[in-house]
Amino acid sequence: MRRVISFSDIDRIGARKLGCLAFLAIVLLAAACAERSSNGSQATPTTAPDEHGGHGAVASMTPRIPRYRAKPINRRELPATLDPASFTTGYIAHSYRVAKEIPEVLAEQPCYCYCDSGFGHGSLLDCHVDDHSAGCVVCLKESLLAEQLHRQGKTTEDIREAIVRGDWRNVELK
Repeated sequence: MRRVISFSDIDRIGARKLGCLAFLAIVLLAAACAERSSNGSQATPTTAPDEHGGHGAVASMTPRIPRYRAKPINRRELPATLDPASFTTGYIAHSYRVAKEIPEVLAEQPCYCYCDSGFGHGSLLDCHVDDHSAGCVVCLKESLLAEQLHRQGKTTEDIREAIVRGDWRNVELK
């Protein structure tokens, strides 16, 4: 049968011994918590959350190609995007203008801010349906890269390969 230590036992055991026991208990508890959190956990995020519109942890821990529409869609079936005139920052307005001009191209592209997990988006186009892209560097850079490659005559598949490769990281926002 276990005996509970009472305050009257402190004098007998000694405050110093009791302090050592308490310290040992805390160390063992901390070790158990550390082991439990390391089992099955994923890598620590390395990307600043603001680069991913507030969901950087998902973006930096998910090593997969995000969702996109794999086959061409009739332009009339695509969701409406926000008006570029709503934005005062040049590169943000430009990104939303790209979404208005070539929505079918953006619909066939994944977005590496992983908003498919964080916000349920189905492609890069969905980032421009609301103000998500305005606060996400990844979405902005990917849409501007898509426009640049589209103007060069690249196919949606070529553009997707470039995005998957990470070429959007080299796009300068100006």
